[in-house]
Amino acid sequence: GHIAPSTRLEHAVDVRTAGWVVDLKTDAVGDTVKKGDLLFTYYSPDLMQAQSDYLIGGRIGNAEQRLRLHGMDDQAIAALKKAGKFLEETPFYAPADGTVSMLNARKGAYITAGDPVLTLQDYTQVWALAHLPLRDMPFVKAGTPAAVFFPETGEEFAGTVDFVYPMTDSQSRDGTVR
Repeated sequence: GHIAPSTRLEHAVDVRTAGWVVDLKTDAVGDTVKKGDLLFTYYSPDLMQAQSDYLIGGRIGNAEQRLRLHGMDDQAIAALKKAGKFLEETPFYAPADGTVSMLNARKGAYITAGDPVLTLQDYTQVWALAHLPLRDMPFVKAGTPAAVFFPETGEEFAGTVDFVYPMTDSQSRDGTVR
């Protein structure tokens, strides 16, 4: 088997409008951030238009909701309210504590709408994936006690199977449990 990050603790940071990464504060895979840390600033004409609608429109037609739909979070909207003027460089903040596990942009990069900029992974909880012969699969179900042994360190950890994957590997004829 092997150890894998929990996809439940993965946070994709995407942009919803086309534009340019102006400043990249988190610029390498492996960088660790805390919730609310500035990740990058972004220039987008569409995002500037949404800010204009918000500032000039007096919140008509729920302009704040449009800002959220364009990707601005509460922290960035608060900065816009406080400044009372356009944020030419819209800040994007970390949605959770984590480590950068994927970085798809560099300073000055043009990003199209929907593209991922980076992914944050919280490694405080990981999954142990075990590969079992098909003959043993009928004896394992969610809730079955399990132990994970690391021969390199001699450590053993107790756990519980929480998921039995419904598909088997056609080459090895093994099933996988988590």
